[in-house]
Amino acid sequence: MANAQPNRKTRQSEASTRILTTLLERLSHGENPRLLRKEAVKLVSSIAPGEIAAAERNLIHEGYSTKRARQLLRTFVVMGILEGSGSGFRAKLRFGHILRKVTAEHDMIRCFIVDLRTVVRDIEVAGSLTDVSSQYRRLSHIIEHLDAAVEHFQREDEVIFPTIRRHGCSGLCRSAQCEHSYFKVAIDDLVRLVNTYDEERYSEFIIRLKFITLHFCRAVMDHFAQEEEILFPIAIEIITDPKVWLRMKAVCDEIGYCGVHV
Repeated sequence: MANAQPNRKTRQSEASTRILTTLLERLSHGENPRLLRKEAVKLVSSIAPGEIAAAERNLIHEGYSTKRARQLLRTFVVMGILEGSGSGFRAKLRFGHILRKVTAEHDMIRCFIVDLRTVVRDIEVAGSLTDVSSQYRRLSHIIEHLDAAVEHFQREDEVIFPTIRRHGCSGLCRSAQCEHSYFKVAIDDLVRLVNTYDEERYSEFIIRLKFITLHFCRAVMDHFAQEEEILFPIAIEIITDPKVWLRMKAVCDEIGYCGVHV
């Protein structure tokens, strides 16, 4: 009798995972999302972040790429199925929690992304650029901050993701880490582009600048949404020992936060 309740809970969790997996497959096959939403809303009261992670593993096991599985989960979130349990997870964290700091950095980096888009548009409208102009100084300032923000990705890659992977959520971490590699390359390209600017090659410069920022800015914004709406809520669900989070924070404090060191 003592094992009846845990077994029942396990069966219920497995059933919810199967339902979600099937729903995501149907979504992938092109069924009307509005019709699927009516079914999915029924899961809101019972679905848990850990079951979302299990559904992701099911999709990958059935042959879906990690990227495709992640896209389906993202669509699931956008449909509003996890409203209140995904993007609102930060409000539930105590101040000083490492994920509070990580997501605060997200907000700061988002500001720089918006500034980057704005200054690139201003430079394009101006039709020229000198290395003493206000636009060039703004651009250099923004890219300096983005370059310092590489520590943010480093901290997740070296401390946070390995810990989450050890607790059973490897797919999302692996995908996010691959995106980090792209971000680092893109930031390095921006740094080189600005530091080697030549007024006589403005046309080539602006084409290259627009190309990099277009893809980089969009990818970073989507990446942060994925982490905050899927990965981190799942991490909070599966890592229940406060000491684990404290150990992560201690190591992250040593690395530093977006170029700020005490």
